Formats: sequence, C-alpha cells, structure tokens
Amino acid sequence: MMKRSSKVNIIFFVLIAVMSLLYGYHKSSQYGPYSMHHWRQSDCLSIALNYYEKNSGFFQPEINWTNIDGKQKVVSEFPAIYYTVAQLWKMFGKEEIIFRLLNLSIMIFGFFHLFLLGKRLLVNEFWAGFVVLFLFTSPLLAFYANNFLSNAPAFGLVLIAWYYMYLFYAEKKSIGFIIGTLFFLLAGMLKITALLS
Repeated sequence: MMKRSSKVNIIFFVLIAVMSLLYGYHKSSQYGPYSMHHWRQSDCLSIALNYYEKNSGFFQPEINWTNIDGKQKVVSEFPAIYYTVAQLWKMFGKEEIIFRLLNLSIMIFGFFHLFLLGKRLLVNEFWAGFVVLFLFTSPLLAFYANNFLSNAPAFGLVLIAWYYMYLFYAEKKSIGFIIGTLFFLLAGMLKITALLS
C-alpha cells in the first residue's frame, strides 16, 4: 500500500500537470521563439543549435550572428542548459520541444522542492501545495517556465537550493549545505540575478 506522503506527492504532480494543460503547454511546447523577448529566445536556441551542429566545446558557445571579425563566439550565461539540449538533440533529434521541456522540468522540480519545504515549515500539505500552485499562477512565471530563456530554470534551482539549506539548518547535516550551495552556484551561473536570494 502506498504511503500517504507518496499519494500527496502524486496529487501535487497531477495538479501541476493540470495547470500545465490549462496554460496550453502541450501546444506552445511545439512553437519556436515567439512573443515577448523572441530575439533573446532565438539567441538561446541558436547557442544550442551551434553546439548541436558544430560539436564545439562546452566553453565555446556561438550564435547565428557574425561580428565584424567573422566570429560567432559570444559571452553569455553558463551554457549548461544549451549544451545539454544539444546532447539531447543528438540522441532524440533536433526538436525545440526538448529545450522547452528541459527548462519546464527544472522548474517543476524546483516547485516540488518548494512543496517539500512548505510541508516542513507549514506542517500542512494543503497550504504547502497552495503556496506552490499560487506561485505558478504568476503570468511571467507561467510564460517563462516553458520557454528557451534560463530565468525560470535558474529560479527552479534556487527553490531546490533553499530546500537543502533548510535541511542543513534543521538537521545540522553538512550535506544539505553542500548540495544547497551547489544548486545556488548553478542557479547564479545560469542567471546572476538568481543569487539575489
């Protein structure tokens, strides 16, 4: 028989899936860059595309633009997501939905950790879930969670980091501090503003 906490976690993921359907992620996941910041979305997509097509090194991100010297190299955030997308494209084919789903998965994983943190702090599964689902109603977060930009995944990583930092605080286990710090570091490398937390 399934434990109560497992059932609650499954209900949480079902509610996130329902909200994702209501937001139309099943349709928008198949689109290329569109709407707000489509130029920046295109840059992100082109970095992944160049990793995919040129097999360039991890620290050699390029975009589909050439400067006056004929170079395509760019300085941007830490290219972990773009590089990962390129590797996934090599396995499953070059589909933009993979990029969007990777970013969305990181965000949902962050939401789940916020839910776990809420259960510990609020000692109430309903309110812990309510907080997360309410946060997911933010129009900006709803739009960018299923997108090409690294803002939402960085935020998701921050939520994971806070969960582990709380474990360190509550249980005095250094592993929580180490894991939390690593997630904060990765979030900050993806988007420096994530370190405001």
